[in-house]
Amino acid sequence: MDQKIHMSEILDLIFAHIGEDEPGVYFSRKERSRKLALLARTCRTFQNPALDALWQFQDNLAPALRCFPDDLWDRSADSKKTTFVGFRRPLVLSDWERPFFYWNRIKSFQIRSLTTTTPAVCEMLRLCCPGPHLFANLQEIAWLHRDLTHFPIFSIFLSPRLHTIGLALSGSIAELSILPRLSVCYPTLTEVNFRSIYRTHLEPRALGAIFAFLSSLTRLESLYLPNIDAPILNHVSRLPCLRTLVMDDSEPFDFSSDRDRSAPRFHALKKLNVWATTPKLGTRIMRAIESGALTEIHLVFESQFPSSQATARLYTTIASNGSHSTLQSLRVEDEWKFGDIPIPLDEEFDNYIVGGGTLEILFPFANLTTVILKPFHGFDLDDEMVAKMAHAWRRVQELRVAFGIDWHIPDVRTPRVTLAGIYTVATHCLDLHTLELYFNSSVIPPLERTHTHAGLVKLDVLCSPISSPTAVAQFLSKVFPNLREIHSICYAQDRHQRAVEGRWRKVARLITGSTIRSRFEESTDEEPSDTDYGDDDDDSDE
Repeated sequence: MDQKIHMSEILDLIFAHIGEDEPGVYFSRKERSRKLALLARTCRTFQNPALDALWQFQDNLAPALRCFPDDLWDRSADSKKTTFVGFRRPLVLSDWERPFFYWNRIKSFQIRSLTTTTPAVCEMLRLCCPGPHLFANLQEIAWLHRDLTHFPIFSIFLSPRLHTIGLALSGSIAELSILPRLSVCYPTLTEVNFRSIYRTHLEPRALGAIFAFLSSLTRLESLYLPNIDAPILNHVSRLPCLRTLVMDDSEPFDFSSDRDRSAPRFHALKKLNVWATTPKLGTRIMRAIESGALTEIHLVFESQFPSSQATARLYTTIASNGSHSTLQSLRVEDEWKFGDIPIPLDEEFDNYIVGGGTLEILFPFANLTTVILKPFHGFDLDDEMVAKMAHAWRRVQELRVAFGIDWHIPDVRTPRVTLAGIYTVATHCLDLHTLELYFNSSVIPPLERTHTHAGLVKLDVLCSPISSPTAVAQFLSKVFPNLREIHSICYAQDRHQRAVEGRWRKVARLITGSTIRSRFEESTDEEPSDTDYGDDDDDSDE
C-alpha cells in the first residue's frame, strides 16, 4: 500500500467525497453510509477516517441511541423496535463506552423531527451522562423541529465547540428565552441562522430579543434572518467580520437615521441575499453597501414588483455600489408565489417590461459566472443587445435572462431575439452550461461555418415560438452537440401554448432521445402524445 495512504489527512479528504458529486452516479445517504461502513471494516488504517466521515453529519438521533447496549431499552410498545420507549434497567458506566466512541466523531446535527418518547429518553441521558456534554465535539446544530413541546432537549446539543447555531424561530417564549444563555456561552459564534423552511415573520418582541443576542457576538461571519428591522440592520452593518447576510420578508423602514457615519457599513460583506423585499427597500439596502468586494447579490421580489423605472434605479444602484471586478453571482427576480398578492394588470404591461438599455447598466460586471435576471414581464431585447450581453459576460456559466411569469406575454409580444442571437451567445460565452432565454425560433439562420459550443447542457426555452421542430433540432444539435436537457413551460396552457410545448418536446426527443417535462405533463399520470398538444404535423407553420 502506498505510504501516503497512511496519512490521516489524505484519507479524510478521500472519504469526505465518497458518494458526492460523482458524474452520472447518484448515491443515496443510505448507500454512502454502507460504503463508509465497509471501508471502516477493511483495515485499521481506514477505520478511524471512515468512521469520522460516517458519523460527521447526523440528521436523526436514532443512530446515536442505537450505540447503547440493546438490553438497555424497553421497546415493548414498539412492535418494529425502531423507537426508544424507555429504560429496561439502570445505566452503568460501561454502557457509555461505545456511544462516546462514535458520538465524539459527530460534528453536525440537523433535527427536523423526533418521536414522542425521544425527549424523555434524552433528558434522562443528559442527567446520567458521566461527562459535561453528550456530544463534546459538536460544531453545528440546526434545530428545525416545529413541535415546541420538544424544544427543551435542544440543550443536549450545546457543546463547547459550537460555532454554528440554527433555530427555526417562531417567536415563542421558550425560543427567545434561550438566546441570553447562547449569547453568554457562545460570544464567538461565526454563523447564526434563524430562518426556517417555512416562511415566518417575527414580531417586534422577537426582533428585540434577537438584537440583544446579536449585540454580544464579536466574530459573526454569516447571519440568516426571517425578517429584519432598522436597529438590527444598523448593528450588523458595523460587524467587522460579517461576510454573508440573508434575510426574508423585509418591510420598508429607514435604517440610516441613527447611523454612525464615521464607521463604514458592511465593509467585509461578500454575499447579500434579500428575499421578498420591496423595490424601494432593495434599492436602499444596496445603496448602503460600502463593501466594495461583493461576490454575490441575490434580490427576490415576491410581494411588490418593481416597474421598469424602479428596475433601472435598482440596476444603477447595483452598478454603483457593487464591485465590477469581484461580483460573480447576480440574481434579481420577480416571483409571484402567493395568490393574494396583486399583480400588474394587462394594460400596465409596458410599465413593467425592461428595455435593453437598462440591461446595459450591468454590463461592466465582467467577471459574472451566474446571471439570473427575471423582471415580471421580462426584457425587450433583440439580437444586437444579446450580442452586447454575450461580449460583456464572457465568463458566465449560468445565464437566465427572462421573465417572472408568462401568462400573456406570447399574446402581447413576439420576441425580437432569434436563433442568430443564440448562436452569438455560443460563440462568446465559452464557459456557459445553462441558458434560459425567450426567443423566436421560427427562422433558421444559415450556418456556413458552424461554431460548436461543447459546454452547454441545459436550455430553457420558456414559451418561445417555434414552427419546425426538425429544423430547430438540427440547428441546436450542430451548435450545442452536448445538449442534454431542454425545458419548456407555458403557464397559460391554451391550445396554442400546448402546441408550442409539443413542438419543443419533439426537439428534445430529436436531440437527446428523451422528452422534456412540461407543466402540462407534470399534471398527468401518462406520457402525453403529440396530439395532446394540438400539434399533428411535425413541421407545420403556426
